[in-house]
Amino acid sequence: MVFFTNNPTKMGAGLERKLRKEVGCQDPLPYETHATGEVPNLRSAGEAFSTMAYLFAGGEMKPVVAFTFQVHAPRPFELLVEITRGSATVVGSLTYSMLISAPLSQPLSFEHKKGFAGEDWLIGHLRQEKKLVRTLKAFMRSSYRNGQVKSPPEFLLTPEGKGSRLTIRTLPRTVMFWNKFDVNSFLQVAERLEQAMGGAAPSAQA
Repeated sequence: MVFFTNNPTKMGAGLERKLRKEVGCQDPLPYETHATGEVPNLRSAGEAFSTMAYLFAGGEMKPVVAFTFQVHAPRPFELLVEITRGSATVVGSLTYSMLISAPLSQPLSFEHKKGFAGEDWLIGHLRQEKKLVRTLKAFMRSSYRNGQVKSPPEFLLTPEGKGSRLTIRTLPRTVMFWNKFDVNSFLQVAERLEQAMGGAAPSAQA
């Protein structure tokens, strides 16, 4: 996703149209624009992610503007889209946040190499969920545009009410010559987490 304009209004409108098409929504999606230096952590993330660093063709990129979208169907979620600039202006990180029906008492994290980290009994259960792990690893991308844009992904699940807050930071998905937000993959991760954790209990400790 490359921009040929520095106008945040045009950027936001273009992203809204693309996201609306991907989720299959006919009505315009509400969103907020955040200026340079005001890029927020999603208000519901529960824990701040570290400051991002981008690489584009070997040069460092920095966030210049961001947009927070509110999507209500097929399931409600928030999406924070960061725009970064170096030798080009491109979409950087995508931070998804959603409340899921998976009760949790302590935060749960995930990394490609280390896997899940959290309560021992829950980790033992989730390690057996091979489809969930494969889907999560595929969704948590560290690069796109043939490796030109790179940034570390992050995953965090935190207790919230009777469920938990799922927050994942990733990069766009490249399909042929096109880039996607990859909303369907995020929804798959959320659904498989709910299914896996719905069947988990402390007695399942490994």
